[in-house]
Amino acid sequence: MSSTIKKATYGRSVDSTLQVIPDSSTALTSTDTLLYSMYVSNTTASTATLLVTDGGGKEIIPTISIPSHSILSAEWNDGLVALGGVTWIAGTASALQAAVTATYKV
Repeated sequence: MSSTIKKATYGRSVDSTLQVIPDSSTALTSTDTLLYSMYVSNTTASTATLLVTDGGGKEIIPTISIPSHSILSAEWNDGLVALGGVTWIAGTASALQAAVTATYKV
């Protein structure tokens, strides 16, 4: 994917406070989104998986195992375009927390 859309195109910011990633496929946003960063922490004593896709099902972060008490950091300096929004799912309930920096179309 290319990030040809200017940052100013998207007017709303995703709430960047720490939030639990659900264990069922859930839309973080439902319109075109520019992702800038995602920090995910596994707060449990077991490995947990994470999958992040765009609205069309294209993998942004393919299913990845995050070890216990570890952090995953993903950054897209120019913004990664996620057409149709961003969906995520954790393999284990209440295991993963994330802070996301992104803007999306209203």
